[in-house]
Amino acid sequence: MGGMGKTSLAAEAATWWTRSGRFADGACFVSFEQFVSADRVVQVLGAYIEGPSFDSKPASDQRRRVIDHFKTKDVLMVWDNFESTLKQFQDEAEGIASPYTDDERHRLSELFHDLTSAGRGCILVTCRPGETGLRGAHRFELHGLARPDSLWLLSNILRRDGVSLEDKGLTRENLGPLLDDLADHPLSMELVGPHLKSLSPEQIRADFGKLLQELKQEAPEERNTSLRASLEFSRRHLSPAAQTTLPWLSLFHGGVFEDNFLDVSQIQPEEWTPIRQELEAIALIRAEEVILVAGRPFLRFHPTLAAACDRSLAGDPEIRRRIVSVYWALMRALDQALRGSQSRTALQILSLEEANYRAAVRWAIHDGQLAVAAGLGDTFSRYLQMSGRLRERDAWVSMLREAVGADGFTQHAAQYEREQAWTRFVQGEPQGAVRQLEMLIARLEGPCDFDPAFELGNSLLTLGRVQHNSGESTRAIPIFQRAIIQWEALVEASEGKPWRSCLEDEHEVTDSAGFGNLSAGMGDLANALRNAGKYQEALQVAEEALTIQLKLGNLREVAADHGRSARILMALGRLDEADRRYDSALSAVREAGDRELEGITLHHQGSLAVERGQWSQATDLYRRALALYQSSNNLGNMMLACNSLGNVERRMGRLAEARGWYEMSRDLARRLNDLPGLGQAAQNIGIVCQDEGDAARQRGDENAAVTHYRTARESVEESLRIDASLENRVGEADSLGQLAKIHLRLGDLKDAEVCATQSLAICEPLGLTDAWKDYDTLSKIAVARSDEAAAREWAQKRDAMLAEKKRRAGGGGSLSAEAVQAMAGLTVACAMAGFGGEPLRPEAQESLATIEGWPAPLPDFAAALRRLAAGQVPDVPQALPAQLKDIFTDIIAQIRQAQT
Repeated sequence: MGGMGKTSLAAEAATWWTRSGRFADGACFVSFEQFVSADRVVQVLGAYIEGPSFDSKPASDQRRRVIDHFKTKDVLMVWDNFESTLKQFQDEAEGIASPYTDDERHRLSELFHDLTSAGRGCILVTCRPGETGLRGAHRFELHGLARPDSLWLLSNILRRDGVSLEDKGLTRENLGPLLDDLADHPLSMELVGPHLKSLSPEQIRADFGKLLQELKQEAPEERNTSLRASLEFSRRHLSPAAQTTLPWLSLFHGGVFEDNFLDVSQIQPEEWTPIRQELEAIALIRAEEVILVAGRPFLRFHPTLAAACDRSLAGDPEIRRRIVSVYWALMRALDQALRGSQSRTALQILSLEEANYRAAVRWAIHDGQLAVAAGLGDTFSRYLQMSGRLRERDAWVSMLREAVGADGFTQHAAQYEREQAWTRFVQGEPQGAVRQLEMLIARLEGPCDFDPAFELGNSLLTLGRVQHNSGESTRAIPIFQRAIIQWEALVEASEGKPWRSCLEDEHEVTDSAGFGNLSAGMGDLANALRNAGKYQEALQVAEEALTIQLKLGNLREVAADHGRSARILMALGRLDEADRRYDSALSAVREAGDRELEGITLHHQGSLAVERGQWSQATDLYRRALALYQSSNNLGNMMLACNSLGNVERRMGRLAEARGWYEMSRDLARRLNDLPGLGQAAQNIGIVCQDEGDAARQRGDENAAVTHYRTARESVEESLRIDASLENRVGEADSLGQLAKIHLRLGDLKDAEVCATQSLAICEPLGLTDAWKDYDTLSKIAVARSDEAAAREWAQKRDAMLAEKKRRAGGGGSLSAEAVQAMAGLTVACAMAGFGGEPLRPEAQESLATIEGWPAPLPDFAAALRRLAAGQVPDVPQALPAQLKDIFTDIIAQIRQAQT
């Protein structure tokens, strides 16, 4: 749809069609006046239909979902001002390349075709020219309004300024010729109508007619001649001060925050106030006060404002530098907000100023201010990433890399080379990222025209992170160690003394950035050491990182370091200490206001709850973490949270729900090309298959059980292959131990023994307490072979390791009085369910599931309670603590007495 007043008419049409039921599922609106990518169109439509949670879904899934919605829903989407995307409307005279590239236009066209071919949904496109380049679009050209509608609109325009038609003696007859000249164009009436407050229709026509004739002589085929004449008429009737202001407004695109405009134009606020009122009166600008910057609103421009302005100011290098300086100041404030608790407001401000911010970056590049362009561009890249516009972010980083590299190999060129390598990793090219970073590091270690020390340290850290996040922690360790040596040297050169001496000094450190990078490198090294099973070394390095951040007073990093130490303490089995560290981490992160890190901390605290068998608490913590990950569109952490929720559901016996979470985790891992994530998902799906086999065997369906076990074996073997390729020794041990259990269930005792023995060969040298699981499996293999002596020996090793695990966890020797009381109540509840006709409540079921995950002999106690609840009289487990054994013996005695 092209022609006159298209935006207003499209909005009215959408309102009418939704109210009348033509589009019962509603309508949404997107304007291309400021840059909107195809990915962003998908996000707007999906969020309208599904709500804010849609933004957390992967990009490929988002596109598929909106196409599916268009097949089944009566929904309208308005694509407004589509001419902004067309090549003939790109104004690159100012040295600014348009973000609407040929590739982006192609993506928009493909999206339009996919949506409009889908079914019931429709797209209404408004565009000045009739040719949109959209395949399958049907053209409908708009003309002027019907005369009654024109009079109604003109009456409303005058009423807005406190004037009525009656007051001015305006009638249909004397307004008719003026409306003829305006071609009943809505925008023309908006521009000319306010002047009826001081001019008669005849006076306006006299001036307007001359303008109309001049424009027709210039372009006789121009469709919007009356609009252009109206615009020029309004401009000529502005005060001299307002006319002088228009060229300054032309420097901005679509709108600008008033504070930024005043800083660029250097118009004094007291001079600006009457000018603004004059421009608002004829609708050339509109103040929007939803968000304020420095107490001032966003000024939204009339779509025709650019055409009314002399745009020559953009050719002045001094004015361009002033604009870049203003947006540099804005960037400094927004960058801090994006990293803190005000990130949502910062994102909204950047969304409104996006076109202007892009222009500032490109002007900085055009004028050779490459260092400034790099700083501005880095913040804008973060904005695109946080907005979920990953394709645009990648294109932006690539553009900046090319631009800052034009001056040769500078520090900024090295920075963007490093960032593009990280982008390749995120896009699923880990090997390409490694090669690019290795080449960059080699170049930084050679002769340079700048001091490469800083970028070398950062590039080593990035290479280590790529290796570590690809599951190759063993390879990452020496890289992180090199990075730490680099940062230690930089800090000591800056401070003039060894860095540890600085921490003991009561004065603040001067090189906080260097210390921050040193601490970050230590944190990365601690993570890699933990993944490699080197827990004591990991804890030592993590504590050094924490000491640095406490000295710096960086609450966010203090929280992260407490959480890191807590995870290592968990791996060491020191659960009480880990719990206290998580409390410290949450306190710091909430004070810092970092919601994403809060999600990570809650996630890890959920893992601690699992370790302690607190299933409801774990589920609550994981769900809260997942919600925070979704709000920031962090797919990697979403994958981990889905995996964790699957673990809890499986432990609770809800296998279908567990499989659903694991499959969601696997889908995310595939999209991210995350091999460790794929390996973990394969392992977990295999365990679910094993549990399904156990359930089939319990109900007497042996054929189904064997089928499930074989499927489980295939899935865990896949996990083992991935762990071996990544040199993940701890993961290999887990997979081998799980395969041993599956082979045992299939009756393959020799294969079961081989796998359990291989798992032990990894666990014992590393001091992993999970070796008790292999001892337990070997004990059961010995029982199956009727080798009682071997079974006892393996069982003794199992019990000794479980005792050590309990000691490390801070569990003490005997059960607490509260625990004994709770278990006594659970025993009574099971007895009443089995012999008293009362149902077993869900809380009791949950408690049984919890106890089954505790160290021996408590799982035997839980099994006895389950038999009791089923109406069977079990034997008293012999290894129970004395307190529990007495209670259980007494209840069993009462049941037997009642039966006789």
